[in-house]
Amino acid sequence: MNQGITSSILLFDFFTMKFLRFCFVLLFVAFQPMLSVQADYLGTSVPVDGVMTPNDWISSPSGNSFFYFQQDLNACIYMGTPSNNQGYIWCNMHYGTGDGFLLLTALGNLQHFHSDLVWNCQWTPTPGSGSNYYSVVIKEDSNNQNPRLAIYNSNTQTYKYCS
Repeated sequence: MNQGITSSILLFDFFTMKFLRFCFVLLFVAFQPMLSVQADYLGTSVPVDGVMTPNDWISSPSGNSFFYFQQDLNACIYMGTPSNNQGYIWCNMHYGTGDGFLLLTALGNLQHFHSDLVWNCQWTPTPGSGSNYYSVVIKEDSNNQNPRLAIYNSNTQTYKYCS
């Protein structure tokens, strides 16, 4: 086969795969409000050295939104509750199969693993702020809207946004 034809076929396959992945994600997001999950409620935060495994979730303090570590190893924020899902807000878009987990380290880093580290929301510590003051929370605005995934430092009372 000629070199130009081989390159064209490989390029076509690459773009075909990208397009099919885009279609899958689009369909997945479009039908999220229809999905209901049986999940394990962890409260309103994940503490240092806290681990989230598939189907674990935390709610915002208002109860208007929730952060869910899905069975497909994607980590997402939704409006509503797992039993009354009102739609997707944000996902880190790191899918996988097999074992996976989210871990909040003592340095304030929220790390997403499945086989390797695939996503990291990294806190830049303030000198002298210490460790073990961090938790993963959903931070909403003053009207309990616009939920964002955040790492909260209770020592300095500051947030690092991950979404």
